[in-house]
Amino acid sequence: MRHGVAPESPRSRHKPRPRGRHGGATRPARAVAETAGRHIGRPVARPADKIDHARLLKAQGHTLGQVAAKTGIPKISLHRHLAEAPAKARE
Repeated sequence: MRHGVAPESPRSRHKPRPRGRHGGATRPARAVAETAGRHIGRPVARPADKIDHARLLKAQGHTLGQVAAKTGIPKISLHRHLAEAPAKARE
């Protein structure tokens, strides 16, 4: 500090960056892709048919460990997916 005045930060002299993850340039392209029916964003981690199969196995009396071994879905994820309503999981 010189004479009681804080020095100007180097970033304060630069043009401010746009807020948001993509800076706004992606929004129009994203809207076009969504209207065309293309999936936008992160891929679905677990297909609905695998979750339905896990529900069926659980309803047949299998333990979560057995269901996890047969479907390849971790037990932690099974707890979450099987707690959801079946209609919500299919969306």
